[in-house]
Amino acid sequence: VTFAPGWPDARSGEVRTGRAILPAEGAGWLGDVALLVLDAPVTDVTPVTLAPVPPPGTTLGRIAYSRAEPDVARTDTCTLLAADGAGLALSCEAVSGNSGAPVLYGPPDRPGLVGVLVGRSRGSGPVRALAVVPPASLVARIAAP
Repeated sequence: VTFAPGWPDARSGEVRTGRAILPAEGAGWLGDVALLVLDAPVTDVTPVTLAPVPPPGTTLGRIAYSRAEPDVARTDTCTLLAADGAGLALSCEAVSGNSGAPVLYGPPDRPGLVGVLVGRSRGSGPVRALAVVPPASLVARIAAP
């Protein structure tokens, strides 16, 4: 797995290779997230910090790619409709290729990660996408030296 960190302009400086994939524990879509351990630290991009999940009704940001345009990062916003501690229900449309997109909250110049997009809702209600809050087991691994 290759990791090329960047921002909405879809440009990257350093490129890293995945050394290990640590899957989350969980059933169904709540377990559909993993941590990619890189072969070396990335030094030319400021990492995104983890942020607490805000209350429903809050506007969140998303940076995502699609299968239709895999080299074009799209930024948009969506509303947090519900949160249950492990999962987030979002108002934004999700398309093929969006899985793994960060769901962000906070000031535009330093947003924090509140979730990872894992799928779209096929229902007819307001929930259009689903995201997973990084589970404690992966957060502990991120915090470990």
